[in-house]
Amino acid sequence: MNDKIKTLLAQYDQQLGDLGVVPVASEDRYRSQYWALGHARWMLVKMLAEADNWPDHKNNRWLGFVQGILWMTSRKGILTMRDETRGIF
Repeated sequence: MNDKIKTLLAQYDQQLGDLGVVPVASEDRYRSQYWALGHARWMLVKMLAEADNWPDHKNNRWLGFVQGILWMTSRKGILTMRDETRGIF
């Protein structure tokens, strides 16, 4: 995995951690914004641990899903995230 992506994932993880979001893996349907953020944080932790073993397309899908949650919960804007990933892909 690209070091820039790892840095971005670590930043997202830190931001969610600073909000007190606990990583939670769940197959349950969407329950609340807090639950969605917990699942996003779990995904970030998993990606940081496993990403070098995963194909790029899987890392990209997971990153896109996390960014979707960050947008849906009003934690990040589309333009901000676009700028964060500009030049990485």
